[in-house]
Amino acid sequence: MSGIFLVAILSIFSVSYLQLYHNTVDAKSNQKGANALHVEYTIPYMSDEDLAASSPIIIQGIVKSVSSVKWNNPKGLEPSQYTENDMLYRDNIISVSDVLKGDVKGNEITVRTYRGDYPQGENIVKIDTGDAYGSFSQGESVILFLANDDSNYNKDKSNNYYILKGMNQGKFLITGKTIASVHGSKELNTFKNNIKNHKKDIVKPNVKGDF
Repeated sequence: MSGIFLVAILSIFSVSYLQLYHNTVDAKSNQKGANALHVEYTIPYMSDEDLAASSPIIIQGIVKSVSSVKWNNPKGLEPSQYTENDMLYRDNIISVSDVLKGDVKGNEITVRTYRGDYPQGENIVKIDTGDAYGSFSQGESVILFLANDDSNYNKDKSNNYYILKGMNQGKFLITGKTIASVHGSKELNTFKNNIKNHKKDIVKPNVKGDF
């Protein structure tokens, strides 16, 4: 499977699995904390050059805060009936110190990650996406490759937050003069120069990096 980065598996089988789980959730509607869902995805491998070329926004910054878990609906509460477009999320506030590509208004942005524990849930207490969407901790120093969220999870088609390009491949953690991602570590300045040299590249036809 050369050239494929396996985050997880999304196929007709997993869609069927979610539908079966939906039926199970309905059947257990009176049992508090009845279910934890596991959602899986496949995403193509993206090199640093692919990320630089295909990401509309690239920033460097510090994770200022990580929100509590909410559902992706206007009230942020558990839906009465779960569908495959319902998802738990956290919003991560990033203080931007440098914009490496694109236009960013203000000195803070929001990056959304989809997963979470919801212990107060009547039917669903957790949605586990592994580390497919990445995760953040307050105080982390990061370089992020970002895109708008055009998934079905963005029900109101909001454009006031971003998601990671290439899912967890789009997060790079800075430690001293080193930067690391799910694909390994490298020297920070060399990495930033590589971004600069490839951010205007033509995006390869087979590279999208969204889900």
